[in-house]
Amino acid sequence: MSVRFRAIHEEDIDAIMKIEQEVFPEPWGRDVFEEMAALGGETLTPIGLLVLHVVLVDETVAGYAAWSCNEKYRLGHILNIAVAVEYQGRGIGKRILAYVMDQLRNLDCQECYLEVRESNARAIHLYESFGMKFIKRVPNYYSNEDALIYSMRL
Repeated sequence: MSVRFRAIHEEDIDAIMKIEQEVFPEPWGRDVFEEMAALGGETLTPIGLLVLHVVLVDETVAGYAAWSCNEKYRLGHILNIAVAVEYQGRGIGKRILAYVMDQLRNLDCQECYLEVRESNARAIHLYESFGMKFIKRVPNYYSNEDALIYSMRL
């Protein structure tokens, strides 16, 4: 199995939208992915660098990750990690998370955090297996569910 990462391209959007619909109760809109593809997968925002990369398994889009790095505070925010249903259970999520953490370290981030639905036991297990620690619960962060905030030093 060949696995590689690269910036999002316009031709990836249909596959990403399929993944969004499969794995998230509240998927991101197509416009987010179109804008990031048009920007070459990264852009500088007022709060720092925003990046969106896809993971290709044997040249097929199997998932993606979006993250940001606030350079002033050296703080990374993992915004989204998604793996297509047919690729789940093959270690792709672990590879994506390791890749994102490496990218954040390369950007000189010293800490990262993320939000996760309290019902997403697989993701929580993954984050904890990387040493991320539960910080707090945010009631009704999602439309009908609390978020758990996880963080770790890089």
